Amino acid sequence: MWICKECGFANEGRTVCKKCGAPVDKSGAQDNHVPSDTHDSRELTTYEINKELKRLIRHFNPLLPQFKEYNYCNQKLDFLSKKGYVPVAILILGIILSAISIFLIVMTFTVLFRFFNGLLIWWFMFLGLGIYCITVYIHSLLKNRKEIRKYITKEIGIAKQLTKSFDEAETDIIDVMYSDPRILEKIVNIISEGRANTVDKAVDALYVESGKTKEQSRRYLDLVASRQADYGGKDAAVFCSADFFGAYHMKK
Repeated sequence: MWICKECGFANEGRTVCKKCGAPVDKSGAQDNHVPSDTHDSRELTTYEINKELKRLIRHFNPLLPQFKEYNYCNQKLDFLSKKGYVPVAILILGIILSAISIFLIVMTFTVLFRFFNGLLIWWFMFLGLGIYCITVYIHSLLKNRKEIRKYITKEIGIAKQLTKSFDEAETDIIDVMYSDPRILEKIVNIISEGRANTVDKAVDALYVESGKTKEQSRRYLDLVASRQADYGGKDAAVFCSADFFGAYHMKK
């Protein structure tokens, strides 16, 4: 009968603990039990890595809605910063129509065309359309800026909350950017399947599996960090999107 060093369960004739799944050490005394919180300077085993990652998943799982909302804010901000307003072509069209209206009014009051007052109808039409296009563009631009401020403020608030939660987790096994529980679960799966024996290698495998690169991730996270800093979020961390790695859902 061998006692599991991790949970204290008595195992007989097994190489892994029936209760917790830890490897059973049969080299020592049969009744020797070492508390699981006693660690030395050796490298962590894959079991210990997965155990810590699963603890982090349990820690961050209640914050899954915040991670999802954070990702949604990022998506909205990406859209708003690129094409979330009326295209500038509308503004150009408005300027052109306004210029045509000015040309027509000048032509109407020249000696040559002073009897062609019918041009005034066209003048009013082009002027009205021009003013309308310019007004629509300006209104859309102002609304876009307002939406950006709303979502960046929300994003920073969530980022500060998630950063605080990561600090409370008191772990150095994973970088804060990968703390979304859906990403952590992907990393656990990679290690459990034997494709990696360290967190760093599992993260590398995660990038390969998703078809993305660390350079892409770094550029995007730098953009998010810069955006947050511009609006007063310098002390908030940035977080990788689970969608970036194709980790949309948590396993039940």
